[in-house]
Amino acid sequence: MQYGHLCCLQVERPDELKEIVPQKRLADKVSGILSRIEAELDAVDEKIGERMHILDLDNDGLVSPHTWELEICFDGDG
Repeated sequence: MQYGHLCCLQVERPDELKEIVPQKRLADKVSGILSRIEAELDAVDEKIGERMHILDLDNDGLVSPHTWELEICFDGDG
């Protein structure tokens, strides 16, 4: 989500600019943080790949506590 540049902001009163500029900067910063988090999640997802699907017995994209218990017992650690 991009918000453009500060030069594109339209205000009716000059004092509105004092309120809008910090909000815009915060929105841009949060947007950048979210973009970096998404990229990091994508990289981790790609790295893990199909390996995690081995533990996902019902293919719902989640590994339940029950599945972890089964895996621990299967490995002989439990």
